[in-house]
Amino acid sequence: MFDIGFLELVLLGIVALLVLGPERLPHAARMTGAFLGKINRMVQSVRVEMEREVNLYEMQERIKKQVEEGMIGDIKKELTETGKAFKDGIQSVQQEASTSPSPSTPQITPPTTASSEKPSPEKLSAEKPSHEPPQQTEAVKPQL
Repeated sequence: MFDIGFLELVLLGIVALLVLGPERLPHAARMTGAFLGKINRMVQSVRVEMEREVNLYEMQERIKKQVEEGMIGDIKKELTETGKAFKDGIQSVQQEASTSPSPSTPQITPPTTASSEKPSPEKLSAEKPSHEPPQQTEAVKPQL
């Protein structure tokens, strides 16, 4: 990390021994070790968190891309199916138009009867229902 060799560490230890003295040197070494350990753990946790965030971001991008491709694929599939159905409908209409041209106005044929004679008045009277005149009823006055 700092590119310090063995001889440099020995020289640093001798200077620390002279400055701090033999009584405070072990305590200072423990405190320095604990401090460096905390820094190392913080750096590791930040590194792990950053890697996790980068992986999460990459996964989200992949998912978005797959969703977009999937949606585009679904839309494209639906459009091709609709286009094919539309073309088939046009072709069937064109075939019907080319094989049997239909007149623009429909031809109405009169109904035919089994006999061409006019019905007799007896038959007409038998077929007509008889209506009876309505019976007269008296009006009822309400009593107050």
